[in-house]
Amino acid sequence: METWYRIHDFREAPYCNEFGDPEGSSTPAVAVQKYLVKKRTPKGVFVADGSPRGRFILNTSHKKFACPTIELAIESWKARKARERSIYAARIRHIDEVLKCKIRGMNDEKLEEIYKQLNYISNLSYNEVSEEDEE
Repeated sequence: METWYRIHDFREAPYCNEFGDPEGSSTPAVAVQKYLVKKRTPKGVFVADGSPRGRFILNTSHKKFACPTIELAIESWKARKARERSIYAARIRHIDEVLKCKIRGMNDEKLEEIYKQLNYISNLSYNEVSEEDEE
């Protein structure tokens, strides 16, 4: 039976000690998922993905869910990761730009007051905040 492949990445949970506490942090991992071809048509294939019908993959599509060879699956995965990286880079650039913006509708004096309050709050320890809440 014909097999198609998809590469995916995930994070592996850390090892747990005898008390059930995690030791260390999660680590990145990459795996190959194999999909059996259920049916071949002139336009593509249906692969077994757990659904009754299967998942259809069009022969002419640029972004395929799975690929007929592991080499093509690796190329597809690298392309997905490059696209993901560009999306996150754009989000970070947006955040950096937004943080440099002034808040509209407030004068400079009001902003200074807000920034002082935020700085004061960020410099308080947990105990100081708890004592102020109780009063």
